[in-house]
Amino acid sequence: MRTFPVLAMALVSVAPLPAAAGVASDINDLVLRSARHAGVPPVAQTRTLTIVHLASFEAANAVEKRFAPYGAPPASPAEASAASAALGAACAVLAAQYPRSRVYIEGECAALAVALPGGIGSPGWQYGDAVGRDVAASRATDGAGAPNLYRPVTSPGVYVPTSQPAGWDLRTTKPFALRDPAQFRPAAPPPLQSEAWARDFNEVRSVGARSSPQRTAEQTAIAEFWAPSGAVIFNPLVRAAAVVAGPGVAAEARVYALAYMAMFDAGVAVFDAKYYYQLWRPLTAIRNGDIDGNDATERDPGWLPLIDAPMHPEYPCAHCITSAALAEVLVATLGAGPLRQPLSMSAPSATGGNAPVRSWTRAADIPAEVSNSRVWAGIHYRTSTEVGMAMGHGIGRHVLDTRLQPR
Repeated sequence: MRTFPVLAMALVSVAPLPAAAGVASDINDLVLRSARHAGVPPVAQTRTLTIVHLASFEAANAVEKRFAPYGAPPASPAEASAASAALGAACAVLAAQYPRSRVYIEGECAALAVALPGGIGSPGWQYGDAVGRDVAASRATDGAGAPNLYRPVTSPGVYVPTSQPAGWDLRTTKPFALRDPAQFRPAAPPPLQSEAWARDFNEVRSVGARSSPQRTAEQTAIAEFWAPSGAVIFNPLVRAAAVVAGPGVAAEARVYALAYMAMFDAGVAVFDAKYYYQLWRPLTAIRNGDIDGNDATERDPGWLPLIDAPMHPEYPCAHCITSAALAEVLVATLGAGPLRQPLSMSAPSATGGNAPVRSWTRAADIPAEVSNSRVWAGIHYRTSTEVGMAMGHGIGRHVLDTRLQPR
């Protein structure tokens, strides 16, 4: 059973942060700045965000004692500040994750610590530093970054594209909340000879083509809005929920930790399934529509999707599972009904004042839009989006039901 407090109001994520934003949101910004300094692309930042926010939560919660801990952190000093403990833990994790940016991180942490009780060296900071080191060490051998041993499918002497597919290591990386990567593995995609396959094939061929007359201008805009990859693209939505989750440092840190835990585990689960089934992308399928054994599909030798597909198998949809897992956390925090003020975010890849912005009056509506966008973009089949959403909702509920619950 989910046990988040239900709040009736969300905050516009593109507006200046309200006064309710606390040290957990400062930490979130610090992680993003540190990742940019370290040259880590957005698609590779989810694991660090999860570890940092989990360590911050553990340290702050040990002081405030409001929620069940993730692990078994040592008792905090009686005089420790929750805010100092949270920042100390975050800085310890960042230093371990991005050692080449250690000097930059130390400077940023020192600047933030000035406003906290006792600053660097306080009992809270020292306690948080120890917790952060322990949490970082616990993930040091979780399998992330394992060598990519994917074996291309080919015949002797026959050329195939030589780029390594992405996400190979995620399929076996240790999750944060799931028992194992295959816990939510779905059933197989529709057989190529089935009516469901023909339906999926012909829909994406029609509305997902680069110059499709069937796709509306709005659908094109939505597809392009959601083109970037990586859970970090949803960060404005996480932040909007976290800043209203209080009171207390641990409550704000908890939303970040649960959201990124859910999205990371969703990524592990989806790549487990992708490489287990290895279904071809629409570009490959549509250009080979004459060899799938289905009379209801037709080869289109020059077909191109609206956006270029990521370099990994198609089934199921990663954006769909990630957005649905996050939606469970957002709904648990903000409520399932209409919001007094919409959730909003600018395009993940855009900068500047003219960036496209999308808004939602219900947090639960976000996964459906994300899922539609992948069909309109020409890179996913309808069944894949539906299966991805179902997986994500299940994973999000599992995280909420099993981790960091109120005492």
